[in-house]
This record gives sequence, C-alpha cells and structure tokens, in this order.
Amino acid sequence: MKRSLRATGARPAAVTVTEPLTAALAPVQASAVPVTALVTALVTALVTALVTVLAAGPATAVTPRAAPTAPVSGPATAATASLAAPIAPLSPSEVESALLTAGDLGRGFHGGHAPASLSAIGAIPLERATCRAALRRFDEAFAGRRPSALLVGIGGRTLTQGIATGGGAGLARMTAAAGAVAARCDGSRGIVLSAGTAITRRSLGRLGEAAHAFRMSGYGVTNDIAVIRVKSAVTVIQHTDVSGTGDWATTLRAARKATAKLSAVYRAR
Repeated sequence: MKRSLRATGARPAAVTVTEPLTAALAPVQASAVPVTALVTALVTALVTALVTVLAAGPATAVTPRAAPTAPVSGPATAATASLAAPIAPLSPSEVESALLTAGDLGRGFHGGHAPASLSAIGAIPLERATCRAALRRFDEAFAGRRPSALLVGIGGRTLTQGIATGGGAGLARMTAAAGAVAARCDGSRGIVLSAGTAITRRSLGRLGEAAHAFRMSGYGVTNDIAVIRVKSAVTVIQHTDVSGTGDWATTLRAARKATAKLSAVYRAR
C-alpha cells in the first residue's frame, strides 16, 4: 500500500511512507516463522434526546380560557432551529485542516497526508466468540479509504489518523463498533499460535460526543486504537509501537490533539 505524501512536518530526510506498520516490524519479522506470521497478522489486524412534558389540570365545569402565548424571541427561535438542523459534513479542506501533522506530536515524528484504510483486525484468533464477532463488525464499520495522516516516529513507531464524515448512521455504527470491541474484548487472549496476544480496554477520558479505545498487544508489539466522535465526523487513530512496552502517552496526546483540531474546525464555521 504505497502512498505519496504531502509533507506536513519537518523530516530528517526524504521519506516515503510505504506500509509503515509492516515496515516497522522488520526486526521482529526476522524471528521464527509462526511468530512472524502472527505479528504481521496483529499489526495488519491493525474506529439524539426526546423530552415529553405532560401537563393536565383537574377537571372543572368552567370552560378554561386559553392562556396567552408569549412571543418567542428571535435568539430562542434561532437556537431551536440550530438544534434541530443536522450538522453538515466536513468539506475536503476542513478535513485536511483537522488531520494531525508531525508537529502535533512533537520531536521524532515525520510524515504527511494521503488517503488510506485501516488495517483489518478481525482475523486474529481469540478465545471469546463475542470478541471475534465484535472485531469483525469493527472491520466492516471502518472498511474503505479515507483522508489520513501517516506519521512515523523514532524506533519504528507508526501513527495513523483517519477522518470519516457524513451521515449520522454511518458514524454511529463506527463508534458503536469501537465500543463493542472495548467492552467485549477486554481481557480476551489469543489461542493457538496467537496465544501471546491480548486485548485490553483503555480510557480516553471525556473527548467529543463519544470516545472508545483498546490495545492489542503481543510478542513485543502494541497496537493502540482510539475512536472519537465530534459532531459530523469520526476520527480513528492507530498507534503501533514495537518497543515491547507500548506508548499510551503518545496515543492519548494524539487523541486529544485530533479532537481539539476537529472542534476548532467546527467553531470556525
């Protein structure tokens, strides 16, 4: 999966990001064949309120007089219309402005923007059937290419961020799928050759309208996935680290920055 990138951050040298997640694992893939296949699978396996008010007075023989209707002020009318109206999807230029850049993550990262798709994660054999089903639904919800930031860090770390925008049903399906994996796969472990694999739920705190995250780890590789809904957009972050310990601080920093940039785009409308 080769992608030509438009540079968004300073690079130490000209870099073309070509399958960053797979390339990052070259040192690990030099090990035994079963482990190589599993690590590749793991990384490749790298997303309204109704208020009803009822009022009834006691029965009386007197015909009630209609209460005068207070005029509705202009600002109140505008606010009501604003709440009822759907939020328009982001334009291509707005999406571009909301994508992360190397500078957003600090020193050590470089890369750019290009259309990309998430790596599938549903093929890893895990012990819980409910977890396996949730992973497959996650892959289905996030299938397809979308505008993305593709960033590479020191030590083989890679971080990708995609933004999906459009109808509410599709975005709700994405956040629901991510929440299902976080809930149903927490503590689940792999079986057979993937016995060293585990999935754990992670917390993003209060970000956007909905936020879910989980970590897939095994054989020295950690793959953090974070999904955040902001108005008419969903951003999904995949952060892969091959140091053996993971780097949740960078994942959380990226999620917070991505949410802030999306919120700023909507405020600027």
